[in-house]
Amino acid sequence: MLVGCSDNLETMVGTVDEVRIEQNELLLDVSDWVIEEKDVQNAIGYIYVAEIGKDTVVQTEHGEKVKWQNLKVGQKVKVKAPEGTKEHGAARKIVILKMTRKEKLGYLVPKAENQLNVVVLYSPAGPPSEKLENEVMELIEGFHIQVVARLYDPDYVIDLKKAFEIRKWPIILAFDANGLAFKTQNVEELRDFLQKYRN
Repeated sequence: MLVGCSDNLETMVGTVDEVRIEQNELLLDVSDWVIEEKDVQNAIGYIYVAEIGKDTVVQTEHGEKVKWQNLKVGQKVKVKAPEGTKEHGAARKIVILKMTRKEKLGYLVPKAENQLNVVVLYSPAGPPSEKLENEVMELIEGFHIQVVARLYDPDYVIDLKKAFEIRKWPIILAFDANGLAFKTQNVEELRDFLQKYRN
């Protein structure tokens, strides 16, 4: 992924973490790139700030020009920037990369085959109740499971509401390495699923 160019540019690959229109910046999570290409083992959450200027080219892999302001959080991109920059730099070119469904799910899907991620997804109307969160946390004791509560973001690279046919909030989603393994609004149903998963 690292490409040395004659004008001292290098190519980084990451995902959009935040689109800052007023600041003319894209925040990119380049953790995997830093780990693989820079041999840095503690780079989880490494953010690179790509500064957008009037000469910055933003396009698809087929060369179609795109407005950078329309990029979605979670989108995988390739960025050419001055070689040697660390936390920020002027982006010369940004290429929007094709993504698999699994890549679009991103943080939701665990990397390990024997791991589950449980996500309590809620709407802008409000977070899940403390009672629900406590019940979920009690259920996962003894399991190798990561639990997070996430606000539904319609501007994410994949619309989770449409993708998983969510009609009511909050919703409990369980993901294994292959994708969505289970969804429910009922803690007892989650308990039954986890018992089957354990066995």
